[in-house]
Amino acid sequence: MGLDEYKNVVAKRYTALSDDDKEIIRRFRGSEAGIVIGKVLGPEMQGMLSQLAAPNASTFVRSRKGLGVR
Repeated sequence: MGLDEYKNVVAKRYTALSDDDKEIIRRFRGSEAGIVIGKVLGPEMQGMLSQLAAPNASTFVRSRKGLGVR
């Protein structure tokens, strides 16, 4: 499984979470635990983590990349 495919799987798992579980993830942002998890997962996952922890992340939107994106 490639990184992009894995990110899609994570996005689907996040979408399936309850609102309470999503709020727990959001509270990680800026916390000691969140910072350590970010270090472990690395910059490849940093954008996704930021989106998940955003206050309005009720639905996950994966950023599109490539030549056809405008």
